[in-house]
Amino acid sequence: KTGLEYETSTYINFIAGFPSRVHKHSDNLSFSLYANKENLLIDPGSWGYAKNDTVSYLKSTKAHNTFTINGNNYSNFPLESSKIIATELSSDCSMVEGVFKPNPFVEFYRKLIFIKPNYIILDDHVYSSKKINETEQIFNLGLELKDYRTLPDNTVIANFEHNSLEITQLIKHNYEVQNFSGRKGIRGVYALKAERSINGNQIVFKASNDSIKHHFHNRTLLKIHNNLEST
Repeated sequence: KTGLEYETSTYINFIAGFPSRVHKHSDNLSFSLYANKENLLIDPGSWGYAKNDTVSYLKSTKAHNTFTINGNNYSNFPLESSKIIATELSSDCSMVEGVFKPNPFVEFYRKLIFIKPNYIILDDHVYSSKKINETEQIFNLGLELKDYRTLPDNTVIANFEHNSLEITQLIKHNYEVQNFSGRKGIRGVYALKAERSINGNQIVFKASNDSIKHHFHNRTLLKIHNNLEST
């Protein structure tokens, strides 16, 4: 976090591991982001204990701010499969790195670097014994979203009331930028409260080409623009 005032501070929550299967979703290496009075990137929440498509989706990998390969949802994984492996904390920069090994055939690594107050770098690696045909990097935009636009250089700019969030891919893979809102299928739905859902806005950077083999590396820059940038 930055600052002493809750409303105008920036908060990042990073998930890697969990001590119990109870209430555990497929959210390893995901994160949420709050800045200057607004939730910019959010967890989709929990709908309840019923068994239906909404509950299954909200627990899935594709519902969270993480990344996956070949369209996979990783639901059956050992508790010890994910953990934080490195951290650094200083007044102007913080870092956390986590690993997720859902099975013997694939390993995910994410390093999140927070350059205070308004820059975040994601450094993602995945190693697979099977061919990586496609990857998806997922961002659930907060409910305070007003609009967003996609630029030709693999950048998405999301505008909120008090902030704008710029997401740029620094490694020039062949991306397709997708949007899911829950209006045409279940993907993109958020849980509003117990047994109630709302249409959301999920942005996905999907890379799919013949050059992807058994290792994929992605580096992403997130910039928060607001009136606190110089503080």
